[in-house]
Amino acid sequence: MGLHRKIVRFAAALFTGVTLAACQTTPATPAPPPIDLTRNSDGTLSMLVNVDANGTYRVLLDTGSEKSAVNRRTADATGITTSGQKMNLHGLFSTGKGTFAPGHIISAGPFQSDPALIVLESDAALRPHGAHGIVGMDFLRSPSRPAGLRYVSLNFSDLTLSALPKLSFIQRQQKPVWVSLENSSLITTNLAMYPVSLSGLKGVAVLDSGLSMTVINSAMARDLTRRTRAEFSMLVDVNGADIAPAARITGKMTALGIKWEGVVVVVQDAPAFKALGLADTPAMIMGANMLQNLTILMDLETGKLAALPPVDKNFKFNVGGDVFMRKKATQIN
Repeated sequence: MGLHRKIVRFAAALFTGVTLAACQTTPATPAPPPIDLTRNSDGTLSMLVNVDANGTYRVLLDTGSEKSAVNRRTADATGITTSGQKMNLHGLFSTGKGTFAPGHIISAGPFQSDPALIVLESDAALRPHGAHGIVGMDFLRSPSRPAGLRYVSLNFSDLTLSALPKLSFIQRQQKPVWVSLENSSLITTNLAMYPVSLSGLKGVAVLDSGLSMTVINSAMARDLTRRTRAEFSMLVDVNGADIAPAARITGKMTALGIKWEGVVVVVQDAPAFKALGLADTPAMIMGANMLQNLTILMDLETGKLAALPPVDKNFKFNVGGDVFMRKKATQIN
């Protein structure tokens, strides 16, 4: 009986210890509900956010902007005051300058901008979409602040933005290829910069969901003409004025673990290339036309980036004017 009692007491103590340990274990972080996005006529994305606690506003989702921003009208309506300090937003063409407004935020679900918005000097790029501002990479990287949310999923097909404690079963089954981000040679930036290969020419790409077309600089265009067939034509605006040469590249592009066949890009030395130290090296700003139907994943713990192809790997869409692109996306094994 003595030995039996010792065994019973040991088993009871073991059970109690396991139970207490289980009760003290931090519960799994639930995934917040996804945020709905809207696709604009030019392929860029919009969403609804709160500016401080002053109601709901429509903004552009722009991975090519380091900081989140509002236009002057929204700042005046919500009582946002600026500090006088100027800042350039590198990923934007026409709304690239503004003034710091410390102590103010943009928020939606688990996402929140840095507590220092930018009040834009011009909202020319916002007006066609009825947008009051933009949310940038500071907003997209913010779910790492609450414990347990490790991944951000930007789904251009389902039009959702999500913060996740772990990837979904389907996403894990697709075996995303995680890519380490590149560093700028001139500045410290939180923009997503990663390696790209276009017809065998290696360069650097910047992810810019706020730009409708994909742009390459003249350094990349010049080197491409020596390697592959490139047909150039001019993009024109609604008034018939030339905007920039568009190139149909006969070849393949590889980036973020995805291969494309049949690529259309605009050739333009945008100010962002110089600001990021990419003016003299083959570089690309990858716009929304290359991202449609993909899912962009960010690992907030490692700082890496990946992309997942759609289930239907063959699709065709208009990327502006009479330029169409048929793209076949296949994941690299």
